[in-house]
Amino acid sequence: MGDVINYTYDVYSSGGFDGEIFDNNAIIANPFFTGGSGSTTGIHYITQAEATLGYVYNTSNIIGYGPCDQGSYFYDASPCSGCPNPDNANIITPLTSDLPNQISGKVKFNNNNNCTTGLNFPYKRVNTTDGTYTYSTYTDNAGDYHILIPTTGSYNTSALSNLNANFTSTPLSIDITSSGTGIDYNNTNFCISSAANYTDLNVNMFNINQAIPGNVATYRITYRNDGSTSLNGSIQLTYDNGKLTFSTATPSISSSTASTFTWNYTNLLPFEIRSIDLSLNVLIPPTVNVNDQLAFTVVANPTAGDNVPQNNTMSWNQTVRSSFDPNDKTVIEGATINPSQVPNYLNYVTRFQNTGTADATTVVIKETLDPKLDWNTFEPIASSHTSNVQIKNGNQITYTFSNINLPYEAANEPGSHGWMAYRIKPKSNVVVGDIMSSKSDIYFDFNAPIVTNTVSTQVSLLGTTDFIKNNFKLYPNPAGNYFVIESSTATDSSYQIIDLNGKVLQADTIESLKPIDISSLQSGFYFVSIKTNQGSATYKLIKS
Repeated sequence: MGDVINYTYDVYSSGGFDGEIFDNNAIIANPFFTGGSGSTTGIHYITQAEATLGYVYNTSNIIGYGPCDQGSYFYDASPCSGCPNPDNANIITPLTSDLPNQISGKVKFNNNNNCTTGLNFPYKRVNTTDGTYTYSTYTDNAGDYHILIPTTGSYNTSALSNLNANFTSTPLSIDITSSGTGIDYNNTNFCISSAANYTDLNVNMFNINQAIPGNVATYRITYRNDGSTSLNGSIQLTYDNGKLTFSTATPSISSSTASTFTWNYTNLLPFEIRSIDLSLNVLIPPTVNVNDQLAFTVVANPTAGDNVPQNNTMSWNQTVRSSFDPNDKTVIEGATINPSQVPNYLNYVTRFQNTGTADATTVVIKETLDPKLDWNTFEPIASSHTSNVQIKNGNQITYTFSNINLPYEAANEPGSHGWMAYRIKPKSNVVVGDIMSSKSDIYFDFNAPIVTNTVSTQVSLLGTTDFIKNNFKLYPNPAGNYFVIESSTATDSSYQIIDLNGKVLQADTIESLKPIDISSLQSGFYFVSIKTNQGSATYKLIKS
């Protein structure tokens, strides 16, 4: 640890253009070049995790500044043939000739006192640790998992994470001493059992695309039996039938009213996950306009006798948009939550589309979790295609869609889209004013990453009264060098402009319609917190 790797970057171009060199894992001495060519150096300080694993991964590329200039990835002059590449990097530096080892196996639920014929346990987190570093992954739909580990050290592997005391594991954990190279410590299997009947049904809902007036909005509802007995019941969705009309649903709706849909289900086995795909028509203006809110409430029944009734219901609002980037990030709970919601999950959805000119063989989504989010509560919900989830260093999440063969937009527009959804809780010590942010880096094969928008959620005492939220309006938004705050009712009030890190950048008292100078702020996303003697409210402001 602390040793360095020195890199030399050489750029050649027959046409000549100006640009900049990027490397996600090295400090570049002079990243800028002109005239289509240049040479510079970079340095990387090896971390203990890299030294332990035996590899350093870099994503290195160039970006041209001209409107017609195209960037490109660097080619490794000494490629590491056959090396593992969980980070989908284009530069792999082996610190050893040894291949990493692997722990793999299956997790089952003991449904009939027989683990051999037990139920496959999907989306179950499996951890292994040497006491210093923890490596984690999740089982697939068949209950299978695999975790890459270094070639030396003793590792303790277990599958009890995120299960309550009602459940036990056989074995409780397994100790493995890693030695040699390229070894698969397979058949590291676990059987989860429950000594007593336990009921826990939970439900999630999220949008697969954006709601745009005159278009079809698509949604997925997932419900899961986290208890120990099979369940029969129903899923009921309440929606705004004044703004939305029914298009399609799979499976078919069992019954409906003017503003509700109901789906009945039977024999939902322990830890089984089912989904409902729903499409709704968004009405046109003036019935539905940009920035309108579409309200949804989904309830998973039965709630009576459920040990965790709070996760049987999910209510959320979707903002109507006029257009959207096909590679984007959404947090279902929105820009604010109140302190009572801190123990609950935040639900994130990352969408991607292959807008290139060839099918994408592999898509990788990488994210570093916000330090105010508790990675121990991370749970994958669903994804558009089969994916493998790996967590390392406690906060580095990687979704890998291997052999996805995602069509490009011009060849198959509907098939060119994909998505993944997960949920995670804020840490228990977050307080009012804390902001949790999230963004994703999306890699299509070996192309430069596409970085999504950043979504942020602030813990706030906001929304305690509708008067405050409705009394103030901010415009224009997006704003240039100025914006105004309009107050419908005169009241003593003040504002703060806060960046995504929670830092207060400007503050003053509010004078209705008085221009507020923001010319010194960089382009980006900000919060405007308005305080009155009756409470507070927070608004989103975009500086263009």
